[in-house]
Amino acid sequence: MRILFKDNKELVQRILNILLNRTDIKIRKYEIQKDMKQILSRSIIPDIVIEDTDGNIYDIEVERSAKKAPVERLRYYASVLDVEYAKKT
Repeated sequence: MRILFKDNKELVQRILNILLNRTDIKIRKYEIQKDMKQILSRSIIPDIVIEDTDGNIYDIEVERSAKKAPVERLRYYASVLDVEYAKKT
């Protein structure tokens, strides 16, 4: 992941658009395998976290197995991303 997507914004943007069957998403920034430490719970390292020009956050996870990821893990990752990227008021 790190080698393939490092410094390759165009590739990351193309993959996101393909996965979502769109052509209009423009990436503002992205991070590969960002370590998101949690104090009271389990930390996560998402494969790719993307912020588009509209401020939307996307998490792309690559699975090595044909078996789907458990829904509980997906929900947990989403909750950590919510906390990490919540706008501070």
